[in-house]
Amino acid sequence: MPFFENRAHGGTLGSLASYLMTSDFKSVVEIIQNEMTLEQKKQFTNQIGKLFQGIQLKDAAAGMVLLASKKNLKGAVITEMGNYFRNELGLSFL
Repeated sequence: MPFFENRAHGGTLGSLASYLMTSDFKSVVEIIQNEMTLEQKKQFTNQIGKLFQGIQLKDAAAGMVLLASKKNLKGAVITEMGNYFRNELGLSFL
């Protein structure tokens, strides 16, 4: 498999390129952990949780397996995350 076809490598390279191109780069994890208020975290969780309505999950591991196996669900989660950060927090993406 070519290096750039692996999403993990692509995400890492994209993050590194963004960091090098701008002085105010923050990862999504950093934003969630350090920048969002408790109310924003609850709102974000509720918004993402709507994508999983009607799906019975017994634990987080089952959710990760589901995301890994359902590309359309993974895409919906990523899109919804981007929408929240853009619309609710006013952040932009490179």
